[in-house]
Amino acid sequence: MKTLIIHPDDRSTDFLRPIYQNIKGATVLTKNISKDRLEKEIQSHDQIMMMGHGSPSGLFSMSKIGEGTFIVGEKQVPLLRNKHCIFIWCNADQFVRRHHLKGLYTGMFISEVGEANHCGVPADQETVDVSNSRFADLLGSVLTEASADYDHIFEHVKNSYGKLATINEIADYNNQRWYFEPRVRVSDTFNLSLTSNKNDKNMFKKFDQFMDRAMDKKWVRITLFTVLIVHTILACIGWIVLAVVFG
Repeated sequence: MKTLIIHPDDRSTDFLRPIYQNIKGATVLTKNISKDRLEKEIQSHDQIMMMGHGSPSGLFSMSKIGEGTFIVGEKQVPLLRNKHCIFIWCNADQFVRRHHLKGLYTGMFISEVGEANHCGVPADQETVDVSNSRFADLLGSVLTEASADYDHIFEHVKNSYGKLATINEIADYNNQRWYFEPRVRVSDTFNLSLTSNKNDKNMFKKFDQFMDRAMDKKWVRITLFTVLIVHTILACIGWIVLAVVFG
């Protein structure tokens, strides 16, 4: 599995580096990357790990990566579908949920004393540093170039980071905002173990890809919504007619 790391060069987020220390052969983007190259890199990799400072609208461009305010924003959403994604920045949860993305992600993640005070969780620098280091080390210990078992990764970090949370208020705050949204595939609803027919598996995979591309189109979503409304109206009319005829 090819992994792309998007981690803007910024001393205040250097503590995140251990997260990808065990991923051999990963492509790491830190600065001076054009928008075209960024998008080509996303397209050519299987696992996309994005980390740094951000907001509900995306990952901030801190070191001339991409174009505009965000390295990863609304424009990059279509490229992230069908990818194994990890989103680590403040309020990434709002970005992920708004765009119906999947993967591992954080909510408001306290990594600085100023952020702690702002969130009403007073803490000294040592407490913040211990929390930062522990989170990065735990996540990095289970991420490798071959890993995509996000369910296991999520539980490992949740449980192990949770032990620190009993004595560290920052870790407790962050651990409550560590999330996982699995990639639910159409093929997952079928028991493929009942058959070894490779063509069947490829058919389900192609159908998944077709549905993902279709749902990215605004007109498809509008059409489906319109059909649903019409169906609901017709159903109501049917019930009214039945009530009049047999009532």
